[in-house]
Amino acid sequence: MAKKTLQSFSMNSVLIPLLIVIAGALFTWWLNQERYDVRYTLSEKVPVSFGGPLNEAVQQLEVTNLSKKTVDRIRVKIPQPIIAHELIKNSQADVEEVFNGKEIFELIYPTLPPEGSFRIVLKTPGAGLSRGSLEVVHGKGPAAYGFAATSITTKISSIATIAFMLLYTVLLVRGINDSPV
Repeated sequence: MAKKTLQSFSMNSVLIPLLIVIAGALFTWWLNQERYDVRYTLSEKVPVSFGGPLNEAVQQLEVTNLSKKTVDRIRVKIPQPIIAHELIKNSQADVEEVFNGKEIFELIYPTLPPEGSFRIVLKTPGAGLSRGSLEVVHGKGPAAYGFAATSITTKISSIATIAFMLLYTVLLVRGINDSPV
């Protein structure tokens, strides 16, 4: 009987730390994956009509790279005409490409370093832009709206971290209670 208890204790004492090490390795691998976090925000519409019949709106679009890696070829596409725009660059050395047609506006920004951003002040005819009418993408995928809810990946990782800490705490408390005094 004592031999059986010793074997089960030995198996648990090896299995639990092994599972913790594997979980830690997987979590480290997940954290070091290549991720890009490019966000954009669009200001509220500011109507402009100083004595003229033409109603216009002014808005600011800001694109920020929140990741730890440089992002290439950020493209801002607006499927409506833009009367005027002003680009506030991240670096004066950056050379952007702009196409401003009668029905579409497109800007391609070359590279954006970590924590870098650029802003576009836009003057549009009519009621202005809505977030749904914009398309902001970069070389690795779409950009996210800055005030959007957190992603499912972030929620899952938070829940997993809390569950891991609770499990570890329970195992420690259980180990303290089982130890001889």
